[in-house]
Amino acid sequence: MDQSVDERMNQSSEEIEVKGVKKDGKKKCLSQINLKFREESKENGRRQMSPEQAKTSVSPQRNPILATYNENAIPQTGKSERQKKYLKHYEKAIELLAKHLKDDRHPLGFLMTKFVKSFIREYGVSLRESPLETRDKAFASIKHFIRIMQESVSAFYNFNAIKTDPKSIYFFTAENLHNFLASIIFKKEFHDLLLSAQRAMDQEKEFRLAKKFEQIKVLEPQDFQIPAKFCLNNKTLEHFNQKTQDAEIDANSYEDSGQNKKLGESLNMMFADSVCTDKKSFVNPDQDPVYLPFQKCIDYVKLLETTYNPFNKLHIYMRVSDLALGCISLFYKEHSQKFVISQITSEEIFSIMMFITAKSRIPSLYSHFALIDYFYPEKFKNGITGYYLAILESSISYIEKMQFDKELKPHPKSP
Repeated sequence: MDQSVDERMNQSSEEIEVKGVKKDGKKKCLSQINLKFREESKENGRRQMSPEQAKTSVSPQRNPILATYNENAIPQTGKSERQKKYLKHYEKAIELLAKHLKDDRHPLGFLMTKFVKSFIREYGVSLRESPLETRDKAFASIKHFIRIMQESVSAFYNFNAIKTDPKSIYFFTAENLHNFLASIIFKKEFHDLLLSAQRAMDQEKEFRLAKKFEQIKVLEPQDFQIPAKFCLNNKTLEHFNQKTQDAEIDANSYEDSGQNKKLGESLNMMFADSVCTDKKSFVNPDQDPVYLPFQKCIDYVKLLETTYNPFNKLHIYMRVSDLALGCISLFYKEHSQKFVISQITSEEIFSIMMFITAKSRIPSLYSHFALIDYFYPEKFKNGITGYYLAILESSISYIEKMQFDKELKPHPKSP
C-alpha cells in the first residue's frame, strides 16, 4: 500500500537514509534524499488521484501544509470573514510546519537540528572566550542559514500555490516566514550565547547607558518634553482643571466667580484623590511610593529581556506605542475627559516612547537593540518595523546624550 506524505514524514531518518544509499555503500547527500522523498511522494499522490486531478498544481496527499487550505471554504463576501478564515488557515499551517521543523526525522527538521547543534559545537566556546574575533562570522552564518531555510520551506511546501482574495490579507509573506523560522532557531541557549557575545562588543556603551539610567530614574514625563496633557500625573490634572475653568468662563455670560472657584477647588480635590488612591501605581520599592505614569507600558517593554527571538523583541516595542495610547485614553476616561487619537502628534509619541524606554532601565538594552538591528533584514526595514527600530535607536541615543544640572533636570542643551 502506498504511503501518504504524513506517514513518510513519521519515518525515522535512518529509514530515509537507507533508501538513499548507493550500491557502493556511500550515502547520498541530504539534497538528493530530499529530492527522492519529494518525487516518491508526488508519485504516491498521483496514484491515488484521477488523471484530471493529477494535472492540478498541488495535491493535499503530498503537501500537508496545503491540505489545511480549502479555498472553497473561504467566504466570497465580507473581507473581515475572509481574513479570519485565511488567518485560521495560516495558524494551522504554521503549527504543522513547526512540528516538521522540530522533528529531525523530517528532511527540513533534520537540517534545522543539524545546524543548531553544529553552531553550538563550533561557536559555543569561542563566542564566550573570544567574542571579538568570532562574533561577525558566527552571526553571519545564522543570517545565511535563515535565508536558505526560508527559500527551502517556501519551495518545499509550494506556498506560491496559496492565493488569497484580496492579496492584502495574504499571510505567507517573506517577513512572516522569516520571523517564524527565527523563532524556531532562537531558543534560550542560542539567544543567551549571542547576547553575551554582543555585550562583550558593546561593554563601554552598556556601562554609559546603565549610568545614565541611574541618573534619570527620578525624572518625570515633563522632563522628557512630554506635554502636560499627556504626562498622566499632576501636570495633566492641572491641564484638565485649567481646561474646565476656561470652558466655564466661555460658557457663562454672567459673573459667578464664587461658584466657579468652588467648582475648581472640587475638581482639584477629585483629581488629586484619584491619583493618590491609585495603589497600583506605587511601583518603586526602592524609594517612597510615587505615581509612575505609563507603568503598563514600562512593564511590557521589559519583556525584551525574556524574549529570545530578535524579531519578537521589535514587535514588543512596536506594541508599546498602542499601549501608551491606551494608558492615555484610560486616564482621560477616569477623569471624565475625552481623548481623540488625532490630538497626539508623532513628536509627542516619540517623547512618550523615550520616557518609557528610560524608565524600563533594561540591562544591556543596547545589546538587545544590536541583535534586532543585525538580524532584521534590510528589505523589511522600509516599513513600519523600520520606523519603530529607528525610534528605539533614537531613544537610546537621546538618553545617552541627556545633560543635567545639579537638580537632575534636563539641561536646555539636551537634544
